Amino acid sequence: MNPDQPPDNDDRSSSRRGPGDEEPSLPEIPSLRPGATFGPYQIQQFLGRGAFARVYLAQEERSGGRDIVLKIGEQSGGGLALPRLGWVASWRTPLAISPDEHPAEFFDLDTSEQRLSSVEATAGTICRILKAEAEKLQKPRLGAVFPECYGFQEIEGRPVLAMEYLPGKTLREMMRDGSTIDFRWFQRLVSRLEHLSFKKDLLAHGDLKPSNIIVTEGGLRILDPGVSFPEHETLVTTPTFNPLLHTDQRADIMAIGIILYEIVTGVLPFKRAHTPWSGALRPESAPDADALSWFLSHDPIETINSEVAPTLRSIIERCIHGTYPGYGDLREDMERVTSS
Repeated sequence: MNPDQPPDNDDRSSSRRGPGDEEPSLPEIPSLRPGATFGPYQIQQFLGRGAFARVYLAQEERSGGRDIVLKIGEQSGGGLALPRLGWVASWRTPLAISPDEHPAEFFDLDTSEQRLSSVEATAGTICRILKAEAEKLQKPRLGAVFPECYGFQEIEGRPVLAMEYLPGKTLREMMRDGSTIDFRWFQRLVSRLEHLSFKKDLLAHGDLKPSNIIVTEGGLRILDPGVSFPEHETLVTTPTFNPLLHTDQRADIMAIGIILYEIVTGVLPFKRAHTPWSGALRPESAPDADALSWFLSHDPIETINSEVAPTLRSIIERCIHGTYPGYGDLREDMERVTSS
């Protein structure tokens, strides 16, 4: 099988639609090939596909042809419903994603069963998700960490988020091709998140994962913050890296541990992380220890890779076991590792 060829079909898994009135679906995204015009933009390249959007590199004609990223809302059914290639590949196509990618899910509290369920986001919800992301990214101090946001708009009936283009490689791409990954990147990432949280510009990212971390010539940047709507008890996140569906610093700390675990072992730690945790949206909830132990069971790092230093292994285990109370304690441990 040739990894540079697209799949033969575009089958989708079925998924349950989220709550709300019957509302019109978003228009199908047209075939936006390089050179096509989309509103005031000229499409240059397809960049990727997420749970609720397709992402393109474009040029904005009215600004003299500057490069810009367009995130175009799409009703795809969520991450689990996206068709996947049968092989890991760097080749990108609107038809399917590589199996080592993990798009987010939209979670809604089922009031009858008091549990969170992954549901299909409606057209209105996808608009709200992209608007909420735009509002987050437009905070002034976030520009040094996130791409600059140029605004939210609707083009031909579709919600569109326009952002700064950051040339570089995502952490997922680096993991895929065996590039060297520097542990100090994570130390700086935690320091930046701690600073933003202290300034109350961003309480937490909420959806950290390898595809949302990009290494540029100017340093590490992060993409696509998670979005939650506490008043509706809904959130957008990736359960593979946020299995307890937290909406605060605990989400990012556990995600960093899971990412580091995958880097040093080559596998993800949790086999049951797709199962939503019912108490996730209630910070005061105390999950049953036995149930949580089953939910988060994983192979010890040393049984897969005995060359991982005990100090690094301890940091990873503390992250995924949830024993760090906040960014500050994690940063201090990371600094001890990098200074030794």
